[in-house]
Amino acid sequence: MEIDIYMLISSLLSLTVGTLIGSEVTRYFYKPRVIVRYKDLSPLQDGNGVYWSIQIENYGRSVAKDCIAVVSLYDIENEDILPKAQIETNENLPTYRNEDIDLEIPRAQVVTEDHFRPISREAICWAKLGNPDVIDINPGISQTLDICKYQRSSENSYFIFPSEQGWRKLRVRIKSKDIRGHVLICPSNEFSTRVNFEIKLDYRGESQLKIRKPSRLLRFSKKRFEQINR
Repeated sequence: MEIDIYMLISSLLSLTVGTLIGSEVTRYFYKPRVIVRYKDLSPLQDGNGVYWSIQIENYGRSVAKDCIAVVSLYDIENEDILPKAQIETNENLPTYRNEDIDLEIPRAQVVTEDHFRPISREAICWAKLGNPDVIDINPGISQTLDICKYQRSSENSYFIFPSEQGWRKLRVRIKSKDIRGHVLICPSNEFSTRVNFEIKLDYRGESQLKIRKPSRLLRFSKKRFEQINR
């Protein structure tokens, strides 16, 4: 009788372990895999500037759910914020004509000279119609993430960053300078993906976006999750 009990316990343990391992293997093979398409940097030009965006793709086998994106900008101080008096009246930002909203001119912004804070993990928007801050990315699909617009002017050029309200209300306007930072793309059902970026101005005053992968040490560290979300 004792042998039968031991065999039963052993069978139950084997079944439990096998089920757990099987579910983890299944989850690994069918989880979403959110990546950045580093070769597809195609800025959108308009009459007075250029929109810089990046392509985010899900090459996994399940939906990357509730993807939000946040941006952190390095070495931005109060004096880097564009004064309201220098804002162009015609910034030519999206108008959202299908929505019954009254947009300010110029658009209001969250971080100002008078209400300054470091730009750290601040929400930005997707380029999808309506500029939502949260989207699902199906397997095999890529979505475009808006980072900023470089506003050109004969007298004054500057950077415009959107907020979680899209281009309806802006995150911040920053004076013309080289900018470094990173973006985190955060699905609700997978770890965050990080992309470092740099926007440099050439001798003609034109902007160029460069993005690069995090180091292998960062991507494969045991503390990857904590480091990647700093």
